[in-house]
Amino acid sequence: MKSSEEIKKRLEDLKKIILFPKRKETIQLAIDLVNKLEDEVNSLWDMLEEIKKSDIENYKTTIETALAAKVLNISKKKRGKYDTN
Repeated sequence: MKSSEEIKKRLEDLKKIILFPKRKETIQLAIDLVNKLEDEVNSLWDMLEEIKKSDIENYKTTIETALAAKVLNISKKKRGKYDTN
């Protein structure tokens, strides 16, 4: 998939060789839409990053507790394996 910069460059190049004003307007509209979509995508990535950070913070204690329980369970199994009693 081409990057938005490549697409915008191609549209700008195309706009330079087009003679009809209406077609130039249409190409400019396409460039403007690519810019808007690019901004929207960046905003969505920022929002996803914030959600991820929030989820990590919200579930940090739960994750730490589950991890500690797993480690304890594994260490108990290992101790039982080597117990001679």
